[in-house]
Amino acid sequence: MKTIRSNQFGFVHLALIVTLVLLVVVGFAGYRLIQNNNKTTADSAGTEKTVPSKIESKDDVQAASKALDSDQQDSAMDPSQLDGDLNDLL
Repeated sequence: MKTIRSNQFGFVHLALIVTLVLLVVVGFAGYRLIQNNNKTTADSAGTEKTVPSKIESKDDVQAASKALDSDQQDSAMDPSQLDGDLNDLL
């Protein structure tokens, strides 16, 4: 009687290698995401300003203006123009 020899033993190894590579890629991407998130949280940890959630008075506008002036979001923004615009609103 003839025995049938199967030549498919390499496929399982290939599937395991592909799965392992996929897990390493996903793990590395998750690690980088967590590290970047922690870095931005640490960078902004000491710069949180108290800004009123609802502006009801002139003091609230001034507090919001000070918080905006101290946080440089855009270097092209002119803080004196912002102050003038806020004063025009009052």
